Amino acid sequence: MSYGDGSSSAGLLAYDTFRFGNTKVSNIAFGRGHQNEGFVNSGGILGLGRGDLSFLNQLGGKSAGIFSYCLVEPGSEAWGWLEIGDETIASGAAWIPIMYNPRADPSYYYVGLSGIKVENMVVPIPEQAFQLNYKGEGGVILDTGTVITRFPTAAYDTFRDAFLAQMEHVPRTHGVSILDTCFNLTSTSPLLWLPHVSFHFTGGVTLTLKPNNVFVEVETSRIFCLAFAPSPKGFSILGNIAQQAVQIAVDARSGRIGFRQQGWNKIRNESWSSSNVSILPSITSTVLLIISLYYMYSFEISCG
Repeated sequence: MSYGDGSSSAGLLAYDTFRFGNTKVSNIAFGRGHQNEGFVNSGGILGLGRGDLSFLNQLGGKSAGIFSYCLVEPGSEAWGWLEIGDETIASGAAWIPIMYNPRADPSYYYVGLSGIKVENMVVPIPEQAFQLNYKGEGGVILDTGTVITRFPTAAYDTFRDAFLAQMEHVPRTHGVSILDTCFNLTSTSPLLWLPHVSFHFTGGVTLTLKPNNVFVEVETSRIFCLAFAPSPKGFSILGNIAQQAVQIAVDARSGRIGFRQQGWNKIRNESWSSSNVSILPSITSTVLLIISLYYMYSFEISCG
């Protein structure tokens, strides 16, 4: 099994009965990886795509093809959570359509990204840079299994340069691994003043990320890097740092993905300057599965 960021796992496939409270599901396929590459601080992978071996599809009617989740980082007092089933869908979400790519792995959730802003400046990346072509190439994937958000190289370079234009007053430092845009923040106050990044999606929804979703601390000496990198495969991936503290609902049955405003992350509808949409009410349905969705880095983020 291979993933969009180049990580992979090889091993054994088996079947067993899974229990979730009083719910029992027989003949669930699961794997035990013996040769794993690219996974850091992970106890395993739960497949929630649309492929035949997806955990979501193996639940059948019990899942209704719907799940919701919220990611947090280590050190937060909140817990990440995952809820499965149609009771996790509520009115008032900001919804975008799932884009289908018949030539790609059905496990991928493609979304339409039409533009990016850094603060109030629209980054001059042509919309075509994020679109699927007739060969099934390109496009944008929403992926919790990839940590860093990735854009095609030309798009990334333009985005990075626009970001650097907003950071001229901050001392830069050496890059770390695939992260080439890093800053020394040892003498600064909290990150509240740093630039915001906004994603504008097909369907008129704009998600504005706080600095916690844009930067990653890579060393203990307050070295922070832009949590974006070039994509080695020509398509874009919205990784899990960008998703932290955003409550996300996936309704594969209806072909849509919903965002809930959480904390400082802002979600707007219709245009770059439109007002905030209403928020998903608190979800009160039975939790079939709760996992501590913790990742590598340290900002204070709450999933409520």
